[in-house]
Amino acid sequence: MTMNARSKKAMPPTRWGRWVRRGKHLLIYQDGRVFYSIPLRQLRTSAAVLDWIYQVTAKRWSSPQDSMDLIEALRDVVDPQRNLCAFGVECGAENRWWVKQL
Repeated sequence: MTMNARSKKAMPPTRWGRWVRRGKHLLIYQDGRVFYSIPLRQLRTSAAVLDWIYQVTAKRWSSPQDSMDLIEALRDVVDPQRNLCAFGVECGAENRWWVKQL
């Protein structure tokens, strides 16, 4: 394995199905344009994350795969179980340091 291959492997994913991370947003593109955007800085609590998941699943354009891909993206980018609700306890309000890392 070359050094370049190792570097690429260590990079966090930026695409999950139709979801793409661009800077501080998760986006869905359609016909080459941004179709839907989730600002990552708004995801400061587990309730906010859950709200976005339910908003997306309620959209007519959202397939079950889009919802599953969004959950995977949120897990990779936000890591809610570690940063927002460890051991089932809300910690997002006090644990905002991670938002600055986005």
